[in-house]
Amino acid sequence: SVLAHMNIINPIPRGHVSLPGIPFNEIDYSITSPGNDICQGKHARAPVQTIKAGEVLQVEIEGVTTHDGGYFQFSLTYDHKNWIVINTTDSSPLRDSNRIFPVTIPIDAPASSHAVFHWSWINATGNREYYTNCADVKIEGSSQGTLTGKDLLIVNILGHPIIDE
Repeated sequence: SVLAHMNIINPIPRGHVSLPGIPFNEIDYSITSPGNDICQGKHARAPVQTIKAGEVLQVEIEGVTTHDGGYFQFSLTYDHKNWIVINTTDSSPLRDSNRIFPVTIPIDAPASSHAVFHWSWINATGNREYYTNCADVKIEGSSQGTLTGKDLLIVNILGHPIIDE
């Protein structure tokens, strides 16, 4: 069997084999590998899921090489430039086979027919890597403003700082 690192499976990320309508040549059989760019450089697709502002999204992770957990961030973007963190968590529960992480979508998340839900993982042990997946989503809500919050921490990839174990 092949050892895999980690990736999200809910919501379904860009490049995943189970993504509805994905052309065969866009399936990423290395989706669990660390990325060199946000969203692993994959282009936007039609939204795969509708999420509501204020709801709890049960984000599911798959894979077996957990690097003793580490640090997860979940973020949203509306423009592929400003990645706003909506949840940060210690991923050490991965050592205990926990693969579901509840993430509350901010109640003031602006409605959008096409936003991007992003997961990133900075592993605790091993090579300094950055794991990243993006899922194209529709957001339902009453807010028409701008989502504000902390910027996404981007490390261990070209042009960004490298952090120690």
